[in-house]
Amino acid sequence: SAVPGGPVQLWGRAGDPALGDGVPGGTTIASFQSSVPLEASDTGVVARRVTINVPGTAFQPSAVVAGGMGTLRVEVFDEKPWPAFGQGVKLRTGGDCGVSRTGEIAFHTTSSGGGPNAVWKGQPGAVAMIAREDIKYVGLPGRGIFDTLRAPAINETGEICFYGQLLPDFVEPVVVSNANSHRLWKAGPPFVELAGSGQEVAGGGTLAEYQAWAFRGPWALFTANHRQPARTDTVVAVTKDGATPQIILHPQRNAPDAGGTSLGPFAFVSHLDTTVVPSGVVVTNQRLLIGGAVNSTNAKGIWRWDGAALRLLARQGEEVPGLPGRHWLDVRTGLALPSGKGAFFAYVPEAGSPVNPTKRNWTGLWWGESAASLALLLEDGGPIDLGGSVGTVHSFYSILSANDTHLLVNLLYLTAGGGASAIGLALLDPAAAAPNGALGGTVRLDYNEDGNLAEAGDLPVSGVLCE
Repeated sequence: SAVPGGPVQLWGRAGDPALGDGVPGGTTIASFQSSVPLEASDTGVVARRVTINVPGTAFQPSAVVAGGMGTLRVEVFDEKPWPAFGQGVKLRTGGDCGVSRTGEIAFHTTSSGGGPNAVWKGQPGAVAMIAREDIKYVGLPGRGIFDTLRAPAINETGEICFYGQLLPDFVEPVVVSNANSHRLWKAGPPFVELAGSGQEVAGGGTLAEYQAWAFRGPWALFTANHRQPARTDTVVAVTKDGATPQIILHPQRNAPDAGGTSLGPFAFVSHLDTTVVPSGVVVTNQRLLIGGAVNSTNAKGIWRWDGAALRLLARQGEEVPGLPGRHWLDVRTGLALPSGKGAFFAYVPEAGSPVNPTKRNWTGLWWGESAASLALLLEDGGPIDLGGSVGTVHSFYSILSANDTHLLVNLLYLTAGGGASAIGLALLDPAAAAPNGALGGTVRLDYNEDGNLAEAGDLPVSGVLCE
């Protein structure tokens, strides 16, 4: 974890003791699952899925660990006995975990031995179950029983959004049927329905089979099946405080500002491809349908949704704003920032970057609220402020995240002012540039994996330490 301008602190690493209720003595952390987002609270609490080494077992169970510096503990692990769910029932980790700005964590468990799935929330060491399958909840429609639960998303204030399919009614009157049992909820008590299957949307058709993966402020971002008489498509939609969902991305609708082409088909979109922030701005990285004038040189695009309309920020093959004769060969990793801007990486094959007029095949990091307002923040071969000296960025990897004030960029290779080389993470403050023009605010850490930021506060990073 790191604070902008402050030191990098070690939160945990492979080989550390894995401590927690029911964890066998001598258990250690085996590996951190870097494909799962790393988040942190204002107080430095981090939640992470890991694998653990348990003495006397040949396999490495998955676990959820959480805590601050020096207070790391196991909250749940695969095959943890849980007699409260029945004799012989054991818990299993199930999906991503998250953390709010106040340090509350949220995760999902499945179980073996005939036990239910459940959703959990609370401070590390004091986590409580907030929903489970197979029991009746007062206030839920119909029989009041969740039949299926999936992993929750947690927003910055600690509110939980999750998918919960209700058990249908089998006798009259039928309030909950198979047709309307799939729903998206905000955790209670009482539970608040954010979206329900069978709900009509603008333009016709209904939504069903929800899967939430982002929750920021009042906005829940999710995928759903859009059912129409002749076809069913997977779409991306948002809802604010349970209002009628709005479809942002639909594979059969025209992509704005892209010459009448439609967005390409997609299944469940990764959180790295589409993000939402508390203001409701969404930024997404999508591929266009191949056909007509669309081909492999112009199929990708970055779009920004401002709560009312989807607009193109950048498209593969188009000319780079402010750089005549130079074009984006590729655009990727679109990210919505709390400021409302969108940020993304792009690769340019032609010679003539702002730093080096003869350099070809260079990569840059852009941001802006529209195609016309895009600005280049960082490029390979460009300067970066290392705190007392100016370094040169030679290459960076296209993993990007942000909190309230900074962007986190993975630098694959940089040269410090004295000529020493390093691998590192750059925390960029777009609002403050050093007098020499180098973008400021860098924290360096030797590593070879990815890192992601939370909404605010301490900035978590992850990786393998290099000797």
